[in-house]
Amino acid sequence: MASRTTITVTESTESYPIWVSQGNLTQVGHFLQELLPSVQKILVVTDMHVAPLYLKTVTNSLVQDGYAVSCVEIESGEAHKTIKTVEQLYDAAIQASLKRRDCIIALGGGITGDITGFLAATYLRGVSFIQIPTTLLAQVDASVGGKVAVNWKQLKNMVGAFYHPKGVLIDTDTLKSLPLDEFTCGMGEVIKYSLIEKSVPGINTQETFFQKLDGASQKIESVMADIITYCCQLKAAVVESDPKEQLGIREILNLGHTFGHAYETLSSGEIPHGKAVSIGIVKAFSLASAMQQISQEAVGQVVTLLKQYDLPIAS
Repeated sequence: MASRTTITVTESTESYPIWVSQGNLTQVGHFLQELLPSVQKILVVTDMHVAPLYLKTVTNSLVQDGYAVSCVEIESGEAHKTIKTVEQLYDAAIQASLKRRDCIIALGGGITGDITGFLAATYLRGVSFIQIPTTLLAQVDASVGGKVAVNWKQLKNMVGAFYHPKGVLIDTDTLKSLPLDEFTCGMGEVIKYSLIEKSVPGINTQETFFQKLDGASQKIESVMADIITYCCQLKAAVVESDPKEQLGIREILNLGHTFGHAYETLSSGEIPHGKAVSIGIVKAFSLASAMQQISQEAVGQVVTLLKQYDLPIAS
């Protein structure tokens, strides 16, 4: 296994690590032993797209290290991010005789992570859970920060909690199986981070993240580990400064999301999250320009960068 990079997220009185490396999926058992040595039973939650790719690798690692493992597959997609899906998972956890000392693992993208986190926050008033994000979007954003939720009717993320994982395990090898469209969606969140970098507490840099991404689209895959690590560092710094979005600092993570969520909802999911955020970023910058808070040149620079990564700028 390649050497791992560890980022630590500190929230109130506790902290948790983010491991970034190639081959991390084969080390899940070791990760659990180091992080939660008293755990005996594990419930792995994944979706039907991810299960054929990575579920066997993860369960083999856990079984080899002596864990009793149960698995449950859920339907993929925003339409299934509901209380009904969580009810199915409650049944799976009960059938597995999962106790409060045990652990739940989210294996998949942001939707799986959100649903599983909500399950962990509410089952037995709170069970430890681990995030193993397999999409770029989830690796750079959704798996870090402790926001877990499901949708309620047409309202996105209306029912949820602030509930942090005990750790995040990122295997950059999972990006090799990611469809190009999914990778592009993830870059929407990456570019968001390049735009908020200067507003993140404690971050000082000579060459900005925006500058590093500009013109780097042809070699982007070769530096993904560094990009994922830096995005996680940025989010960790924001989350630590404003854990429950009460001070206004954490709101910068929502750049492009107000408009973006509207595009997602109105398109009935035809515009996926990362692309909706891209459109939302352009709308937000255009509005700021119209209010004379930024220049039109700045809007143009953002549009140019988004186009480099084949992200939409309008619906």
